[in-house]
Amino acid sequence: MSNERCVVIHFRFDCTFDFFGLMPDHDPKRTAGCVWMLVDDADALYDEWSDIGDTRAPVDTDYKVREGAHIDPDGNLFRFGSPLPGWRAG
Repeated sequence: MSNERCVVIHFRFDCTFDFFGLMPDHDPKRTAGCVWMLVDDADALYDEWSDIGDTRAPVDTDYKVREGAHIDPDGNLFRFGSPLPGWRAG
């Protein structure tokens, strides 16, 4: 396991995501590890991120969230969603 650290700061959310110690063979398309973000507008975030990395357009889910996904250029998986009518947290 590497001790290298990569810090990603995305000011839209005023937060810092700190990724470290990932296995060299980590593949976000085949593993369950990710960051999931509840956002006000999943389509707006898709528009912001669609030109960097691999971004999947949001779709309406059975669990009442409009959800998309983004794999950044470093291979980190971010899933994001916004509530649909009828959604209840937790």
